Amino acid sequence: MDTIVSIWFPPGQPPRPRGKGRHVPRQADHQERRREIIEALWRVTERDGLTGVSFREVAAEAAVSVRRVQYYFGSKAQLLFAALLLLGERIVERGMAGMRASGPDPSPDALLRAALIGAQPIDEESRTYLVLFFCFYIAALTDPALSGAVLSSQQWIHPFMADLIGKAQQRGETRDGIDPEKEAVLLLATNTGLSLGVLSGLLSPDQAIGTIDYRLAHIFRRAVRTPDEPPSRRS
Repeated sequence: MDTIVSIWFPPGQPPRPRGKGRHVPRQADHQERRREIIEALWRVTERDGLTGVSFREVAAEAAVSVRRVQYYFGSKAQLLFAALLLLGERIVERGMAGMRASGPDPSPDALLRAALIGAQPIDEESRTYLVLFFCFYIAALTDPALSGAVLSSQQWIHPFMADLIGKAQQRGETRDGIDPEKEAVLLLATNTGLSLGVLSGLLSPDQAIGTIDYRLAHIFRRAVRTPDEPPSRRS
């Protein structure tokens, strides 16, 4: 799971420490101000898209001066990068919480399921985070300033899934004849499509979770859940 955390933090920029020390109150206040400005940027983005983001709009949303935004972030590019990092922290924490809930020694099947469902918009918070992520993702396709941070942060997902499926295959927990690399590609594409389907209203969260279970049942040796079975139960 350390890999999942590390991909959102460039070399030399580890997650912020939470220790005790003489300067912690001042640092905590500094980080709180940054967080409030970033969350204001998220609200502007959710309402108007990334094209609506400017120092002036973010400052107005955060109820601070433009000078205060410039003090903490320097440039719009730095503000967007900081917003992406914090968004990554929040998304990763949701996925890791699901993985921790899978038990002290979860199977590759359980870990994959937790990671996939953690990336679905199944409640208001996750819906907001995914709308924001897709805003950044789409913008990165045409904005060189964002492309490196956004697109490279996704490159770990396919190897991570393929590795879990491969380990399960070595343990005899998968169906015969599967290809871990191709199955990981299918899972990644399926999960992205399901997320967009739920966000657009074409699918319900329960339909997305049921489809994830259906796909996983074609990889791992386990029964497919029935439609009326609660998602939290394991087969």
